[in-house]
Amino acid sequence: VHYVRCIKPNTLNKPAIFDMAHSAHQLRCAGVLEAVRISRMAYPNRMPHASFVSRYALLTPSEWQAAHEVDMARARAAAPGDESA
Repeated sequence: VHYVRCIKPNTLNKPAIFDMAHSAHQLRCAGVLEAVRISRMAYPNRMPHASFVSRYALLTPSEWQAAHEVDMARARAAAPGDESA
């Protein structure tokens, strides 16, 4: 996972000055540190739509499944490695 955030390295807006506490505060307020923590715990932040449909379609009513049978088959084919669901 890669994160790109623009942060100010210092409050003086001067080059070659890096305020570690100020930068860490910006990353914490932007939620980047929390996202990294969650990512390291192996909880995905995002799931591709095909994987979501393949995994959670069984929770839908049977009428919905019947109406979307072709879409579900396409999602299962597009979500390799998700057969354990």
